Amino acid sequence: MCADSFRFRVGELSCLSVSDGRYTLRAEDLFCNAPQDDLDETLREYGLASGEVPVGENCLLVQTGEETILVDTGMGSGPRPNAGRLLYNLTAEGIDPSDVDLVLLTHAHGDHIGGLTDAHGDLAFPRARFMISKDEWGFCIPEGTREEIDPERVEFFDKKLGPLRSRIEPLSGEREVAPGVRTVPAAGHTPGHLMVEIRWRDRKLLYISDVVLHPINLRHPDWYSVYDRDAEQALALRRSLLRRTEAENLLLLAFHFPFPGLGYIGREGAAWRWEPVLA
Repeated sequence: MCADSFRFRVGELSCLSVSDGRYTLRAEDLFCNAPQDDLDETLREYGLASGEVPVGENCLLVQTGEETILVDTGMGSGPRPNAGRLLYNLTAEGIDPSDVDLVLLTHAHGDHIGGLTDAHGDLAFPRARFMISKDEWGFCIPEGTREEIDPERVEFFDKKLGPLRSRIEPLSGEREVAPGVRTVPAAGHTPGHLMVEIRWRDRKLLYISDVVLHPINLRHPDWYSVYDRDAEQALALRRSLLRRTEAENLLLLAFHFPFPGLGYIGREGAAWRWEPVLA
């Protein structure tokens, strides 16, 4: 077994948390509305006084018995030397990119779609179907909606999403895309952000993507990031998710949490805490 992958089951569904790598982000970007004194104190308590916050990238692979489904593709090669490890780690688990039947994209940030193509611009998962929310696709691709997007991001969208134009299936609302695999709208972080629910009878996993970016957000659920396009909407969704996970004792997979990103959320006073499932 690869050290950067973790196998588990949701009922009869075989799942794999696969790391794409690790890197750091600036605390002032991750928690951009945090009062400076509170942020400094919290960072010291977490041993992060430098202001650089380590984050992971945990993609999800689901094998239903009929299909192999990949949720998000990681950073891809280039931008960060310690990321872009998804294909290597899949191969170490005996999974070839051509084995993937469906790629679900939770949103179009570079750390989630960067691995769609290789260094030559070819699709990394050549046999797969591809799905993304209709709102996300409509924001990133049509010419008429992109005047407000930075030109470098437009170029990136064209490079990564452009090859999917004839293969993408935009999704609306909740959608069961395979037996036991359902997409859940979660706009706020981006216009068409999605979560993915994996269910087998009474067993359930919720892949929350970027609804919660770091365990610090559980202690301070109203701290948002520069990456949240609609901060008010993102925070409302986060609060709703925290209440739901506490009530249902849901198993979660959080994209940016420490590997393997699996765990539960428990109440801690007026806030919450992360209870990890350790690899």
